[in-house]
Amino acid sequence: MLGSNDFNLPSHDSNAFNTLLLQYEAYAGISNPTQHLEFFNVFYTMAKAALQYGTIFPDTDGQRVFHYENYRLYHMVDLCKESFKRRYHHDNFIYLCHPAIITICQYDQKHKTDYFKIIYTYLSNNCNVVQSAQVLNYHRNTLQNKLARIKKIIGLPLDSAVLNSTLYFSCIVIKYFIEYEHKNILDYSADSLENIDI
Repeated sequence: MLGSNDFNLPSHDSNAFNTLLLQYEAYAGISNPTQHLEFFNVFYTMAKAALQYGTIFPDTDGQRVFHYENYRLYHMVDLCKESFKRRYHHDNFIYLCHPAIITICQYDQKHKTDYFKIIYTYLSNNCNVVQSAQVLNYHRNTLQNKLARIKKIIGLPLDSAVLNSTLYFSCIVIKYFIEYEHKNILDYSADSLENIDI
């Protein structure tokens, strides 16, 4: 086992491991390494969370090995949700989201656009237009035009690292809400924004 201050993932032959899992129709969740046995349950829970969220939000098709570091934010959303329910006595944890992301989701549903996917991809790729355009299969100019439209809809620039981290976390909350809990954003939105028409 690696030392507790070493945050590198343990080395293994990912392809061979994936092939073995495929052969037995199995999946694996991997947490961070530790040398402290008293925290075994913590790391077991993290590995279980990696498996739980990885099967819903895989990075690639056919993925069978899920590292906790890639799914930490989904686990954090789950923990926030449970705390939210205890404190506020309801499960409308959409209030954890920045209003701009809710606005984008509602705009998408009203106008049949894909702006949530665009802003999520853009934020996931560190606001790199070229990388985001490749992922989305858009021309760079097309993506820049869509981002300008998004900025107009939400009334915010996308040039603040603090804001962008909040928006990104809000996107993770929305993805958890829709893809993991299978809830409709319009049924749980914090405020009615039906008059958005920019």
